Amino acid sequence: MMVVNADTGEVVATVTIGEDPDAAGYDPDTQLVFSSNGESVDLTVIHQDSADKYTILESVPTSKYARTMAVDFSTHSIFLPFAEFEPVTPKAEEEPPMKPNSFGVLLVGR
Repeated sequence: MMVVNADTGEVVATVTIGEDPDAAGYDPDTQLVFSSNGESVDLTVIHQDSADKYTILESVPTSKYARTMAVDFSTHSIFLPFAEFEPVTPKAEEEPPMKPNSFGVLLVGR
């Protein structure tokens, strides 16, 4: 993950996160940065120590396909929707269909 100064466009920090990231979030009250990573099936939690210094705190296991993310600023929780999908066929050109009744939301709290 690259952190960029919005005013200058300069990369001020890089942080190692999981594979195949889909979403990133920031909670200004806690100064925590989050990356939801589909392939490594985890959520990277990073602390913003200063404007150009970031420390990885932990990698939280999630659920396969839990890549989209929302940050609740009032509870400081992360919501990760997920679902199970039918197996991928070798000749499939589209994403396989979702399995019925498999949708859920993973809640990661402080």
